[in-house]
Amino acid sequence: MGTLVVVLSQLFWGVTIGALTGIVGLILKVVLTAGGVFGSGFAIFNWRKLRDRLPFRRR
Repeated sequence: MGTLVVVLSQLFWGVTIGALTGIVGLILKVVLTAGGVFGSGFAIFNWRKLRDRLPFRRR
């Protein structure tokens, strides 16, 4: 009986840590993706404003 409890405990621990690791990884990927999308839009918007104020104009 002691062996069964140890095995189930190890299984529960592995599943719990695996799930937490997966959730943290998923959240991190979502945050980085959103940051990349919004950051790119922000950079493009600011570049267009900055481009108009540059001393030289390319046409």
